[in-house]
Amino acid sequence: MLHRPRRPAFTLIPPPAVSKRNREAFTLVELLVVIGIIAVLIAILLPTLAGARRSAATVKCAAHLRDLGSAIQIYATESGGYVPPVQATYSSTWRPVWYDHLAKYAFKSGVPVATAPSTALSVVGAPDFDRTTFIGCPAFEFTLYKPNATRSATGYGINLIPLAPATTSTPSGPKFILNQYPATSSAPARFFKFNEFKNPCNRALMADANGYGGIQALNADPVNNYTRPNGNNAAGDVDYYRHSRLFDLSKPGCNVLFSDLHVETCLPQASAWSIQNPTKRANGF
Repeated sequence: MLHRPRRPAFTLIPPPAVSKRNREAFTLVELLVVIGIIAVLIAILLPTLAGARRSAATVKCAAHLRDLGSAIQIYATESGGYVPPVQATYSSTWRPVWYDHLAKYAFKSGVPVATAPSTALSVVGAPDFDRTTFIGCPAFEFTLYKPNATRSATGYGINLIPLAPATTSTPSGPKFILNQYPATSSAPARFFKFNEFKNPCNRALMADANGYGGIQALNADPVNNYTRPNGNNAAGDVDYYRHSRLFDLSKPGCNVLFSDLHVETCLPQASAWSIQNPTKRANGF
C-alpha cells in the first residue's frame, strides 16, 4: 500500500519584496507637516536673530567710539589740552577736518596724507581709510564722496555746539560758539580744552552722525526735525535711530561719546539734550 507524503500544516510564504525607494519615501502629509514646523521655527527665530545682529552692531560701534575717544585724549595731551575742531582752515587749500587731526593716533596702518598746510589732500582719500576706526560702525554704509573729501561722512561726528562755557550769538538761534574755524562775525575762532567742558558726563563729544559736518541738535526734536540724507555728501544730524527702529522713541538708538570719554547708547531725546542742553539730560528731561 502506497503512502502519500504528509503535507505540512501551513506553508511559509515570503512577504512581497519592498524596494528601497518605497521604504525611504515620505508621504505628502508628512512633508507638509515638516515644512510647517520649519516655517514656525523661522518665524520665531528671525526677530531674535535680527535683534542679536543689531545688538552686535551697537557694541562694535560703541567700541570704535571709545577708540576715537582715546585718540582725542592723546591728541589733547600733545596739544596743550585742546580737542580737535570740526574743521580748521590753515590756508586757502588746506582745511583738515577732525579725522585729519586724529589720523596719526587712529589710523591703523600708519600716518598718511594730510600732515602739513602744503598738502591739500585729506586722510579720507587714503586707500585703506575704510578699514580704520573712523569707519567703524557696521550699521553705517560708508561711501567716499570723491568730489569733496571734507563732505564725506564717516558715520561719526564731533560736537559742533557747545563745547565751551563761553557763548556768542549765531545767525539763527541759540547762543553758542561754534567749535570750528575760520572766525566769523558771530563765532570767533578758537579751540577748546577739556577743562573748559561743563557737565562733561552729560555733554556729547562725538556721536553717531548721518551726514558730514559736526553734530548739532538746534531744535532738539528727533522726530519732526529729523532727516536722513542720501549718501555721504549731505549735511546731517545725530543719527538718533541707527541702532533702533525709525521714530521709536522708547528704545536707545544712538551711541554717544561723552566729554568724560564714556560711551552710552542713548534714547533719541537724550541724544539731543546731550548736545544742546546737558543739564536737561542730567535731569532726565
